[in-house]
Amino acid sequence: ILYVQQDAIRNLGESLGFHVDLKKHEIIWDIRCMRNSSIGHPSKSHGTTYHFISRPTLSDKGFQLMSCCPRRETTFRDISISQFINQQEEWVVQIMREITKTQKGKYNAHKKKYKKKKLSSIFPETTDWHLSKISESICGDPKMGIIHLSAIEDLLTNFRKALNERGCRLDDAVYENSSYPLKHLKLFLAYKEKGIPPQIQPKAAEIFAWYLHMQIQDLRDTHAREIDEEYSR
Repeated sequence: ILYVQQDAIRNLGESLGFHVDLKKHEIIWDIRCMRNSSIGHPSKSHGTTYHFISRPTLSDKGFQLMSCCPRRETTFRDISISQFINQQEEWVVQIMREITKTQKGKYNAHKKKYKKKKLSSIFPETTDWHLSKISESICGDPKMGIIHLSAIEDLLTNFRKALNERGCRLDDAVYENSSYPLKHLKLFLAYKEKGIPPQIQPKAAEIFAWYLHMQIQDLRDTHAREIDEEYSR
């Protein structure tokens, strides 16, 4: 378990861009080597070596390890499992504190970079006006509706791009809730402009326009503002 825990800590650090060099920690490396020597069956860890656990000494507290090397004196070492556990626990706490401190520093620097770039500013004051004009165009001029739909589409693209720059991500369903009604409204108005009977009824288009309005408001008043508040702290 101690061996696996060391690998887990090292892999965690690697995933976060934090290098954990086990060899720099003498006690931790000693624990690793002792585990490998006692039950890992190494053949050439330090030349040709042979290791044996003294069965009469084996208990839940530890054991004695006998190591034999050609042309060298046989050695015996008393291994305390509880001591190894305590030593590694102290190391794990230390490393986790270092990783946490580093990550907090990175996160604060990241927030500072985007602190003044508000996501809510992506939504202009004319957003609600664009949405109202889309609703009006369903029974009115389709050309005007297409223009306002394009403005909303650009807004959504810019919002998603800004989130990606920050490394933030919303559930795909959040975007789908806006893109789906937008797609059907574009088809409705395009058919209407060409004088072709739309595939959906005007009443259905009005529902799509209302739903799109609700989703854009949610992106602006909930998601964008919550993220802006987090980056302002």
